[in-house]
Amino acid sequence: VSLADIGSYDVVVTNTAGTARSNAVALSVTAAGSSTIYWNFNTAAPTSGLPSDLTGGVVTQNNNNGTTAMLTTTSASNNTGASSGNNAGAAARTGALNTAAGGSAYFEFTLMPATGEQIQISGLSFGARSTSTGPQAYTVFTSVDGFATPVASGALANDSVWRLITPSLSWLTSATSAPLTVRIYGSNGAGGAVAGTANWRIDDLKVAARGLATAPLIVSTSPMPGATNVALAT
Repeated sequence: VSLADIGSYDVVVTNTAGTARSNAVALSVTAAGSSTIYWNFNTAAPTSGLPSDLTGGVVTQNNNNGTTAMLTTTSASNNTGASSGNNAGAAARTGALNTAAGGSAYFEFTLMPATGEQIQISGLSFGARSTSTGPQAYTVFTSVDGFATPVASGALANDSVWRLITPSLSWLTSATSAPLTVRIYGSNGAGGAVAGTANWRIDDLKVAARGLATAPLIVSTSPMPGATNVALAT
């Protein structure tokens, strides 16, 4: 398989009685050499998997509705999607997605490649728990296009149950020697959210990422001392 094969696939079965179509199954392709960077949120920094040619990755809470500690053991997970220890929480405002300052709450992290390399991200997953006033939708933006267009989105159940979220993510590549920042927004909450009360939590964040070496470039055409310029004609 190649990157061009990423997508959803189903099968159609036909006989003399009619035709039936299966449910679609998503195929993802992970680059050889990618590392799964993992956060269990005992600290805000990555727990494991950060490649030697990437740095950063500290997760922050943003657009918090009041003041809440980000890392706590409150409402620790009890099923798939989280490791039952610390998690990262935020007090999310209700209403539609609003990416402006003071709008929808979001979690953010930034990865930095080695000089002359790019960052390539090919997968993302996280556990999520949302209360009755918490977000009912998530949206992922990145700095690749200046946070202009979502790269993934989906529903969150606001029933206080931990669930594993595995969005389908297209390949994301930063500019050479440039950082890549990911933001996970929570929105579409309803009811009377209380300022300073965390109504949205994430845990066990995982990102498939790698540093990508770029081809060498000629940065100067000046000859070395003692060298002779040679003109080539075609």
